[in-house]
Amino acid sequence: MAAASMALVLATDIVESSAKAMVHVLNNIWRAAEVEKELQRKAQNKENNKETV
Repeated sequence: MAAASMALVLATDIVESSAKAMVHVLNNIWRAAEVEKELQRKAQNKENNKETV
């Protein structure tokens, strides 16, 4: 019985670690998309400022 419960604990730990890793990856993807949007906004603002000068 002890070996079975230990295997379950290890499996649970693996699932939890995998879920945390997935959340970390999704956060990084989202953050990269936000940075890209901000860079595009800045480039557009810079372009707009050149046109008005």
